[in-house]
Amino acid sequence: MVKQEVISLINRLPETATLEDIMYELYVFEKHKKAMAAIAWEKAS
Repeated sequence: MVKQEVISLINRLPETATLEDIMYELYVFEKHKKAMAAIAWEKAS
C-alpha cells in the first residue's frame, strides 16, 4: 500500500522534479502519515 502511494506521489510531480524535490515530498508524506496515525490513536483512547 505504501509503495503504491509513493509511486502515485512521484507520478504527480513535474518531470523537472529533482531528487531533492522527491525527498522533500517523501518527508512530508511520512510526517502526514504519522500525524494521522497519532490522531487516530488519540480518538481510540
